[in-house]
Amino acid sequence: MKLPYVGLTVFMLALAGGASAATPDQVGTWVGSLKTKVRTGSATSSVKSEMQLEIAADDTTTITLDGVVAPGGGSYVAGEAVLIYVDTTPAPNAILTYAVAHFKGTKVKGATSGITIGGGSTLIDARSGKFSLKKQ
Repeated sequence: MKLPYVGLTVFMLALAGGASAATPDQVGTWVGSLKTKVRTGSATSSVKSEMQLEIAADDTTTITLDGVVAPGGGSYVAGEAVLIYVDTTPAPNAILTYAVAHFKGTKVKGATSGITIGGGSTLIDARSGKFSLKKQ
């Protein structure tokens, strides 16, 4: 990960606000899928990814997309979470994503919004998506 991406990650985490404690029913491993629409210029494509969200009792949050950990974190309140993460697999680009999650029983659903930034801080595309996860 290049230094500018580290700075962007820190900036986005700051936007999420101070970390609040995850509730006991939010702690655990959640697995499912993320469906994303990617808009590049006037073209739109769809991408489906496997998504895993791990929330530890100490509020450590790990987000994994298609088996690759995306650095980031989360802030929690009862039944809700704000997640921010960076997918660096399309190197040298980075996909910066902000997500809102709604927890209900053993399921979590949410929406994402993000952008892909290329080397030299060039905007490559905009994206939005929806995810649905189940507690394992």
